[in-house]
Amino acid sequence: MYIFIVLLNQTVWSPVVSQREFECGSHECGNNTSKGLQQFGNLYAVYLDQHGPNIVFNSAIDPNEVIKFIEENFDLSQKTGVFVSIQSRLEAPNTLDIAKKIL
Repeated sequence: MYIFIVLLNQTVWSPVVSQREFECGSHECGNNTSKGLQQFGNLYAVYLDQHGPNIVFNSAIDPNEVIKFIEENFDLSQKTGVFVSIQSRLEAPNTLDIAKKIL
């Protein structure tokens, strides 16, 4: 699931890394993500444009450090994605049918 979380502190996230060129879950996407990681205290994070943050930390980290990092950098009070009901998805036109009509 893709979610978009609003950045609170734009200056910390420079540059924002594009993920659009890579299929989510592919090795290329993972490589792109890991290359963009920046260190913030005892954790590492990257912000993927139009996708959101990826945060990496050791299991021994103080959870309060992770919580503080998230609260200081991301606006979690806003809706983070668009809900699509199953019914509306089922009623959506088939992409193949649309393509056949165009061709």
